[in-house]
Amino acid sequence: FAVIDKDVAFLIDNGLGVQIAADAIVQAGSKRVAMFQTHYHYDHIEGMPLNPLLYQPDSPLTHFFGPRVGGIIPEHLWKDRLLNTSHWPIAPKCTTSIYEFDPGASLVVFDRDIATSLQNHPGRSCGYRFRLSDKKSIVIATDIELASAYHQRNFARFVDGADFLVVECQLREGEYLGKVGVMDSPAIPMIGWGHSTPEMILASLERCSEAPKSIFVTHHDSRRDQTDLRKFEDELRRALSGVVKDSSFLCEAQDINLNRLES
Repeated sequence: FAVIDKDVAFLIDNGLGVQIAADAIVQAGSKRVAMFQTHYHYDHIEGMPLNPLLYQPDSPLTHFFGPRVGGIIPEHLWKDRLLNTSHWPIAPKCTTSIYEFDPGASLVVFDRDIATSLQNHPGRSCGYRFRLSDKKSIVIATDIELASAYHQRNFARFVDGADFLVVECQLREGEYLGKVGVMDSPAIPMIGWGHSTPEMILASLERCSEAPKSIFVTHHDSRRDQTDLRKFEDELRRALSGVVKDSSFLCEAQDINLNRLES
């Protein structure tokens, strides 16, 4: 994800879509860029060497923030994935400072306040809440399993009053429980795999005193075709209609003007 706020940008995660997100940052002319990792599972780091910002000597990318989750040392990840020519033939040309932190810490980056939260996922993951220059806030909360009341309460406290929420919702309830498979795949219980259902999202948002105004759903299951994705999107909208004004699925390479959306 790329969150572009005036002359600064925040790049979140390094999946295969990072090239698209980084290109959007370049086109926006952002003067300062910080990169944040939610966790270190392969689907969130495998695109890291594709980031074009890494290979500009005068790159605006100056910070990399890595949470201490999953037993990974962010500095080792950076060197092993980027500076090791056994994995990738080109070394970064930018100068980037590496910062490690424990989820739950409060950060200040480019004069923007950023809250963080430990999330329920195998190995744990980190959620981010960015307070933008116009004082509005956007939460990025991917890879989180909101199955218990405890985790739902923590999530509700973290997202309460946010203007925008990007949250994962990968599974239908029946798929999560193993009653049916995703599309034509075998039915396998996915309890404890670290992903949520519309019922979990709804139960969490109902615990907010003020639910986020707009919700964007991500981390779609790659086994779904477009027809099933649209059907699932309609199901989620109906499930959340009593709690939030606007909810939709995110698509790859999608641009959203938050100011225009709110108006």
